[in-house]
Amino acid sequence: MHNGYERAAIQKLRPAENMKELHRVILGTDAPAGLGVQPPGIGMVVIDGQIRCQRSRNTPPATRIPTIIEG
Repeated sequence: MHNGYERAAIQKLRPAENMKELHRVILGTDAPAGLGVQPPGIGMVVIDGQIRCQRSRNTPPATRIPTIIEG
């Protein structure tokens, strides 16, 4: 919905609120640009079922560390 642009987020929230559909709204970003809503830490990145990278050194430490289960 937005990447650090709060006004755009509010503009999108108003119609959802009027339709009583706020539960369907997700605020976030898919761009790692350092803007918007960011996760508290990245423990692992999985794309199409494949592990692409593990713990991030560029974000605060993840509160839970994922475990890789071989099988």
